[in-house]
Amino acid sequence: MTYSADKIYIKKYIPSQANTAVFEAVLGPPPASLCHDLWWYNHIKSYEKEK
Repeated sequence: MTYSADKIYIKKYIPSQANTAVFEAVLGPPPASLCHDLWWYNHIKSYEKEK
């Protein structure tokens, strides 16, 4: 996923429903070789308590 190489969130500069939708659609964490995607996954996962 090259989209995430220079972005922190799916849309804009804050966590949004778009991030939640993508997070819930993914089946689990990406492999370590996709470091940007893995960082995003772990970062969005850290917001689970705030849903």
